This record gives sequence, structure tokens and C-alpha cells, in this order.
Amino acid sequence: MNYERHLLKQLRRRTNSVEGAALPVQTNGGDRNFKLSQGAYQPPFSAQVQFTLQILYFTESSGVYTAIAASALDATLKTKLPFFLFGQADFQAGYSVLQQNFPVSVWTYGDPSVYGKDVARTAFSELDANVTALLQKGDVVQPFTAVVSGPTNTVALVVMRCSDVPYATLLESTSSNLFKINMVRITLADATATNLAQLRNPINVGTETMFGRFTKDTINPNSFKNPEQNQANIVDVLARIDIYKEKAIAQYINFDVAAFEWNVFIDNVVRQ
Repeated sequence: MNYERHLLKQLRRRTNSVEGAALPVQTNGGDRNFKLSQGAYQPPFSAQVQFTLQILYFTESSGVYTAIAASALDATLKTKLPFFLFGQADFQAGYSVLQQNFPVSVWTYGDPSVYGKDVARTAFSELDANVTALLQKGDVVQPFTAVVSGPTNTVALVVMRCSDVPYATLLESTSSNLFKINMVRITLADATATNLAQLRNPINVGTETMFGRFTKDTINPNSFKNPEQNQANIVDVLARIDIYKEKAIAQYINFDVAAFEWNVFIDNVVRQ
């Protein structure tokens, strides 16, 4: 009987259990607050927040914005654009450090803003009702602009939205609170090749010191895909990340990927 109990205990340790705790297997040298984990689809958590990430495209003429599909973009604009989560300290400076470390091609960065608080605009003009109808208060919006042959003013808005609490509220709270992520569940709209290609873009975990030094570690989402899973469009990234005002997460978004979700599982929250 004792041997059977011991064997059962060993099997539980080796099996991906929905309720089992994630086991740390690697600490990336660049950041002592960053660990990769293995061994559980859903480690224990005390809170969970869901983000929706998407790119909206428009043309602009004399202050009038017209929505366009990704397929209608000029060929030169069919490139990747980044989104930034957290990094509240750098957000106060318009994400200046993150923008320097995640360059874009042809497109030009605009100033990030909080919809409902800041003046919603791009380098061309203020956003009109055609755009604001697609936004919610508390969304953090990173605009990009480009002028292509025509000339045609083109706008891309990377919209970061949280369904549980206005994202701007959560972002601001990290100025005085620390929380520990132990898993990110990425859910793509479907398992088409276009959307699955998003999983090839590494997730970057960056830290900026108060003196401007920036370091980052990368995570490959595809490396967490379980060959036995049935839903190819869902990946559980078992990464333990401490989030505070100097810590940010960044990833490039493919120009044609549909809106997708990040479910962030939080181990605990510490008020500083």
C-alpha cells in the first residue's frame, strides 16, 4: 500500500494536472524576477484578468476616418506592430524606451493615450466618431501613422483592453502595487494559419531602471504547445513574471491577425 501511494504521488508530480502547481525549471539570467515553468495547464491563482488585443486600421482625410480591412493596406504597410502591457513608469514618458527598443518599419509611432481621459488623436487629427465608436473608456491606445502613395494618410491603432477592469486603472495601480503572474493563456480567434502565425512572435519581458537601463528576456509561445492538446489556437504560457511599474511585456502583432485574448493568471498581489 505504501508503495502504491508513493507511485501515485510520483505520477501526480509528472502529469500535467489542471490543479497542480507549476514547477520552476529555468531562470533567465537577464532578470531574476522572471522564470519559466512546466508541469501544469493551470497553476493555482488568486486573480485573473483578460486582455483583448487588436489593431484597427483607417484612412484619414481632413479629419474624417474611414475603417479599412488589413487586406486593403498598401503593401508597404503590411508589417508587424507592437503592443505594450504594463510598464507604467515608461508609459508616463509616452513609452519612449519601449518604442526605441521595438522599432517599426514604414509606420511612425504616435503618442499612446487613455481613451476617456486624454485627447484621442493621431498625428493627423483628432479621432472622429467613426473611431471612438470602437473604443471603450479605459482602453490604452497606441497609434501609428503613415503616408503612402496617393498620398493616403493611413492610421493603425493598437488597442489594449481589459474586460475585468478598465485597463488604464490596472496600469495605474502598478505604480504602487506589485503582482506576480504565473501563467498567460493566449487564445486566438481560430486555428487558421493566419492567426496561428501570431504564436511565432516572441513575448518580451522588459525592465527599465530609473536611470534608463533596459534589459529584456524572451519567451517563445510555441514552445509551450502541448502536442496532445485539441485546440491549436490556445496556448498556456507558464511564465512567472513579477509586474511592477518598471516591468513591461511586449509582443509584435502580425498585421492581419484577428483580435485575440490574453488571460493573465495572478498568483498574488503585494501593496508596496
